[in-house]
Amino acid sequence: MGKASIDRETADKVLNTGNDTALLKLLRDETTLIVLKVRLRNEQAQQVYKERRATEAGPIFKEMD
Repeated sequence: MGKASIDRETADKVLNTGNDTALLKLLRDETTLIVLKVRLRNEQAQQVYKERRATEAGPIFKEMD
């Protein structure tokens, strides 16, 4: 589930619709798309993390005066 409360609320609504058969069919039929979307989201999050680390950390060695 997502980290944001809106993500959790959305997932909860979808999972508790009572349409278990339809939900399982959707998950089975769209597994590849779901996996690709999750991978893309993870890659984007990793890129943001790397960019933040690069700007926050600064240079390892400071120039000597």
